[in-house]
Amino acid sequence: MKRQLILDDIDVELDHIDPKLRTTILYLFNLIEEQAIEVKGLQ
Repeated sequence: MKRQLILDDIDVELDHIDPKLRTTILYLFNLIEEQAIEVKGLQ
């Protein structure tokens, strides 16, 4: 739930930015989140 709120905030902030850049930032956000989940799982 919190993740979706963060993504929605990012979406709103990026509305006025180039769509490619917006997609890249959302992609990077997802990558970071996946890494965080993996690290959390290893602990």
